[in-house]
Amino acid sequence: MNQTFLILTILGMVFFGSIYGGLKGKIGNGVLVFKALATLMTVLAAFAGVRANNSMSGWLMVGGAVLCMVADVLLELVLLAGVAVFALAHLLFIAGYACRYGMEWYTLILFATGYLIFFVGLGKYLPEAKKMNRKKMVPDAVYLTGAAIYPAFLCGTAAMALSGLIKSGFSLSAIPGAIGGVCFMISDYILAWRTFTKRKERKYSLILLIFYYSAVYLLVC
Repeated sequence: MNQTFLILTILGMVFFGSIYGGLKGKIGNGVLVFKALATLMTVLAAFAGVRANNSMSGWLMVGGAVLCMVADVLLELVLLAGVAVFALAHLLFIAGYACRYGMEWYTLILFATGYLIFFVGLGKYLPEAKKMNRKKMVPDAVYLTGAAIYPAFLCGTAAMALSGLIKSGFSLSAIPGAIGGVCFMISDYILAWRTFTKRKERKYSLILLIFYYSAVYLLVC
């Protein structure tokens, strides 16, 4: 991939992400344009990379990045739709890493460890998820099941990326993806914690955005 183009997409992501972070809550849903544009930088970088090698894993990662961009907007408009699209994005990420590295026995251990972290840290807040289903768009049982299952998709992505790093013999090319997988877990953990505890301080929004945009970019580029 052209290094200049890579740098430009990183700068673009930081630029649009900063605008989104600065204007969020001030100009209504119009700010979501900048949120989507920040993720679009990742899509463009991933597309440029896959054109060079034309691999199945690369195209799957591009598809996952596109779904993340769509989910970024949907999450703010229709929460359940956004979560569902993010889950589909993670399925593509998992498939992409499966094509690239396959799956090993330690992948399952990494997955179980990640899910356990979520369960221990956030499991006590699951009853709060029921209260968030005020509009009753789906039955409470379905809502709670989704809240419990979604981390599995997230942990699956992180586990596949980390096991890819191990299988590659800790190759330099596999390190960004592994870091990205962990960053994705951290960003969603922070998001869930903030939502359940109703912590609205701006510093948490900034930290979340840094981890999220880093995660998507490192995973797919």
